[in-house]
Amino acid sequence: MKNNRLFPFNYRTIIILFFLTLFIKFLAFIYIINFTSSSGSDVVLYNRIGLGELNWDGNAWGKILIALNNSGLYDRTFLRYTMFGIGNIIIPFLFAKIIMTFHFHNLSRKFIWHIAFYISLYPILFFFSTDIYRDILMILMFLVVVFVCLTFLAKLFL
Repeated sequence: MKNNRLFPFNYRTIIILFFLTLFIKFLAFIYIINFTSSSGSDVVLYNRIGLGELNWDGNAWGKILIALNNSGLYDRTFLRYTMFGIGNIIIPFLFAKIIMTFHFHNLSRKFIWHIAFYISLYPILFFFSTDIYRDILMILMFLVVVFVCLTFLAKLFL
């Protein structure tokens, strides 16, 4: 078998690397949420909006937090864990699915894991997934729209 520089790992190794990276990120995430403060950043503003301490007409993320608070579902800890899962599991695999489905039909599952692993190494995804930043939700929405549009276009023209 020819060694490919972009996808050098076998199937089992890349899965182990992905979950090892995810475990290390999870340990760092636990450390960050327990032993660091998030004062002086956007998350303090978003938390105050979510708690109903500020009236907000600025952006959709503030309105989502207000809606969660009004329905009694706002919990910063739960949102942090949700953002961590979206940013470190769902987004890499959705990105890989978009690439695999619409560009490389004949590649194996091994390459989905490679793409997800490479995307999960992107440090900004991890940084924004450590608190209630709106960026993770924006990236998720963008990828969902791209996936839906490409699926629609593929059915329309194929």
